[in-house]
Amino acid sequence: MGASGKQRYRLHLSDGINYMNGAIVTQLNGLIESGKLAKGSLVKLKDHIMLSIEGRKVIMIQALEVVGNSKLIGSPSNIEPATSPRSSAPPDTSPRFLRPLPQDSSPFPLTPYLTQARSQTIPPSQLPTINFQDDIESFSSQESQSSQPIATTSRSNHLVPNATIAGLNTYTSKWVIKARCTFKSWMHHFVNKRDGLNTMLFSVHLSDRNGSEIKATMFREAASRLFDKFQEGKVYIISGGKIVPAQKKYANVEHEYEIHLELYSIITEIPDDKEIPEIHFEFVPIAQLEQVPKDQLVDVMAVITEVGLPVIVKTNEKSVLKRTLMLLDVSICCIEFILWGDAAEQNWKVGDYLALKDARIAEYNYRNLVNISTTRRVLNPDIQEAIQLSTWYEAVKDRHLRPKFISSQSSQRVPNMDLGSLIDAVNASNYLVKANVRVTLLSVLDDTSRFWYPACSNPSCSDRKLNQGPQMRYWCGTCQLQVEHPTWKFSLRIHVLDHTGNAWVAVFDEAAQELLEIDATTLQDIEAVDRKEFDDILNRLKGRQYDMTLRAKWEMHNGRQLRMIASKIQAVQYHEGCHGLLRDLHQSGCFL
Repeated sequence: MGASGKQRYRLHLSDGINYMNGAIVTQLNGLIESGKLAKGSLVKLKDHIMLSIEGRKVIMIQALEVVGNSKLIGSPSNIEPATSPRSSAPPDTSPRFLRPLPQDSSPFPLTPYLTQARSQTIPPSQLPTINFQDDIESFSSQESQSSQPIATTSRSNHLVPNATIAGLNTYTSKWVIKARCTFKSWMHHFVNKRDGLNTMLFSVHLSDRNGSEIKATMFREAASRLFDKFQEGKVYIISGGKIVPAQKKYANVEHEYEIHLELYSIITEIPDDKEIPEIHFEFVPIAQLEQVPKDQLVDVMAVITEVGLPVIVKTNEKSVLKRTLMLLDVSICCIEFILWGDAAEQNWKVGDYLALKDARIAEYNYRNLVNISTTRRVLNPDIQEAIQLSTWYEAVKDRHLRPKFISSQSSQRVPNMDLGSLIDAVNASNYLVKANVRVTLLSVLDDTSRFWYPACSNPSCSDRKLNQGPQMRYWCGTCQLQVEHPTWKFSLRIHVLDHTGNAWVAVFDEAAQELLEIDATTLQDIEAVDRKEFDDILNRLKGRQYDMTLRAKWEMHNGRQLRMIASKIQAVQYHEGCHGLLRDLHQSGCFL
């Protein structure tokens, strides 16, 4: 009898050659009590976890299928070596094979470890609700109390870490990590555009003692069950889950992979031994923020020199509170830090020292920092950088400093490059690079299934693509409305080249209309009526030269790929180019 008042059963499992100890979760007691599972039953293990109890390996069975009955096969021997008097004793062949475990009020601690040797994936809805603690404690009461458990740091049973966050990838198996939760998002509720079902998810950022960080995301049932488990600042032992390539569009950490935690994942909170720093900063001087590309995330350590009044701003028909702080650091440069919502309501004071983790570079009229959902703010932190900043500021604050105000990068002229130089610039920076390039158009990818897409006709809607349901009806997941007459928009792929190389470039609606000189709805009608005229429109583009403003960046999508997008396209104006050359020659003094 266990702590929950339910019978606990254990059994011996044999493959005809060896046997070992096993136990079943209480949700499977009905198989034994009904007689379906008995001595001689042939079973198929569908889901199980390997445990170590008092130094002996035990299979904790979560799901199984009885496939038949048979007499005992062979003369199996104990698979565990005889390393102690207990293990060298002959196996018990009495009716002890299947019987309730006696009650024990003082179970010994144990350290489970995950094998992940799962023979079949069970849908989450079919998995039983498992209380491992009661099952493990009842089973451990059957074991001899003469031997000590495998290495454990406390009576809170947890897994033994065997991997670092930096070493996690899609080929890592049986991993166990020790990590601190440094960030936890709120629960996101939305309608899945693929199946139309209500979905929820949340994510956390996990950091280990080496300062490496990875994002972990939970969906649906796993999100509901694990949301209260994670708390910012707490330390956990975590195992079990899928490691997948990170979606850089949504990830704010540098790791190339992320973890998807599932219902079977094991998350155990442990005491904080201060081995893992609460937040790992990589501070960037404010003076260098002028060279950092827009939308990148940076860490900044600065002193607050001005605190603006909170103002109410309307965005997307919503009112939100906004406040601006002026930040200064030892580079004698200052930058605005914009706060929104609840963060703007906090009591900010001039002279406080502020450490920012993952503040976003933005350009609202000029370059500034913006507080986003994943930004972490630490006031007056007890770290070496804050002490150095405090020492410097106390020495200079009474002087009349004239700090440099960081200007906008967008005000600088977009450089002219060739394709080869643009690719080299992306490889050198690993950030988004923007450049004007003169290229010749070779072809347009003629795939009408990807040539255009239906968009919501509501001008204020941010949903770029609609889902097509039965009877050619379209559904907007953002507006939660059926759209009878969608707005069609372009999504082209064009092949361009110059004297240094060639590349495939994505072209979306506004730039595509500049290229084709026609909108997507009209071209779609032409394609449906006269295919020859449609082909002629595309063929007229081939061989022409265009001046394009390209944005290039490496992305993780089915592997590492270089993605180029044309934000502006204009046919080459040769007469304007000639006038420009003459003007440059005159300014250089070539003509007297």
